[in-house]
Amino acid sequence: MEFSLHALRRCVACAVLLTAIANPMAIAGQPPLAAGSFILQSMVNNEDQHPGLGTTWSYRGDGRYHGADRIKATVYLYSRENAGVPTGVDSDAVKVEFATALSNVRELNDRVQRTVAPEVAEIRGYSVRYAQFLIGDTDDGGGSISHLVLMGLGGQFVKIRITHPRTEAEVYMGRITDFLGDVVLAIGEKNMGVGIGRVEQCKDLAEIAFWAAQSHLDRGAKRELESVSKDTLKANARRDAIAQSEIDRAAIVGGASHGNRGEGLTSIGAARKDAILTAIHLNSQCMQGESF
Repeated sequence: MEFSLHALRRCVACAVLLTAIANPMAIAGQPPLAAGSFILQSMVNNEDQHPGLGTTWSYRGDGRYHGADRIKATVYLYSRENAGVPTGVDSDAVKVEFATALSNVRELNDRVQRTVAPEVAEIRGYSVRYAQFLIGDTDDGGGSISHLVLMGLGGQFVKIRITHPRTEAEVYMGRITDFLGDVVLAIGEKNMGVGIGRVEQCKDLAEIAFWAAQSHLDRGAKRELESVSKDTLKANARRDAIAQSEIDRAAIVGGASHGNRGEGLTSIGAARKDAILTAIHLNSQCMQGESF
């Protein structure tokens, strides 16, 4: 089977995605599939079309209680291309972003009443900025309650919006607290000092291993390896520059992926299969801070 270079690039992206599916704890910023009594519905990467806007996780109540389908939560992890958002709530960057988020709530909704003034709260040992709003038609106890949480964590902004019907608000509150605690704790644990920049570094190193595994049989792959290696040396908006030693090591891993007598030494098809598996493995090791 013949592959175009475009198709092969997609294989690299698939390799990283497969790593996330197989071991979601391995990648910083990968959402927990369940948090409190909420279930993950989707994850969207905004960076390609909107650099600086990171990723968005969408959750919904899991159905184990009345009205589960009417409570929704959205988690936004982004940097606005700021280099290292300080952890916590006291930095100017976090204060300005929280003020912007408060303003956006009012701009996006025609009828908004703030029911809990902005304050600093604590969730699982992390300080967060918090506000609560009543939105929509509030006659006869109607409308929705919206919660806004924002903090700096792992070199990025973490913003969480939770919305549910105003009715039975007391029932929802306990589940909201559990959800917020699980999400904030998960982000803190998974970052372990590693931000989105490291995710991008590991992805680029995985791509180097991918092309290196084929470069002995395919001139196009050899050119891609040279091009990607050169680009990886440079910093960009998403990550810092990567050391030449790491680039060289990733290339060696890719080149050695066929073993001493593997079919990938002589068959381009086998070499490409080895390349995908190697990219998956290297990305996983890189994100867990292991040597590769």
